Amino acid sequence: MSKRRTFSREYKLEAVKKVVEQGLSFAQVARDLQIRDTLIHSWKKTFQNDGTLQNEVTQSTSVEAELKRLRIENRQLKIERDILKKKRRPSLQKKTAEVSIRLPTSEAMAHLGSMSSPKHHNRRLLQMEVRKAVRSSTNTDGHRQRN
Repeated sequence: MSKRRTFSREYKLEAVKKVVEQGLSFAQVARDLQIRDTLIHSWKKTFQNDGTLQNEVTQSTSVEAELKRLRIENRQLKIERDILKKKRRPSLQKKTAEVSIRLPTSEAMAHLGSMSSPKHHNRRLLQMEVRKAVRSSTNTDGHRQRN
C-alpha cells in the first residue's frame, strides 16, 4: 500500500496563492506540484472559510503596493542625485578672460609718438586693447557677456 502524503499549511497556502494571485488554473498548479486539482479546490475552500485566504491576499497586496511606492521613490531620488551631480561638475564651456595684444599699426605709433615716456606708451597701448576687447565682448543689446 502507498503511504498517504501530508502537506504543511504553508505548502497548501502557497498552492492556493498561485491560483488566486498569479491567475494560474487549478490544473496547471496541480500538474506543477504533482497533485490532484481537487486538493487545491478543497484547500482554497478551507482557507476561504477560516479567513486565512483574505488575510494573506491583503498582506501580499499591501507588500506589493509598498514595493511599488519604494520603486517610484527610488527612481525620483536617482533623478535628483543625477541633477545634483551635473550641477557640481565644472562647466566645460567656461571661458577665461583673455586679451590679445597686437603690435600697434603705424597710425597708432604716429598717434603715440607725441607721448613723452615709454612707460606711458605701454599703458596707453594696453588701455586701447582692453577697450577693443570689451567692445567685442558686448552683445547686440549693449550688455557685456559673462564669462
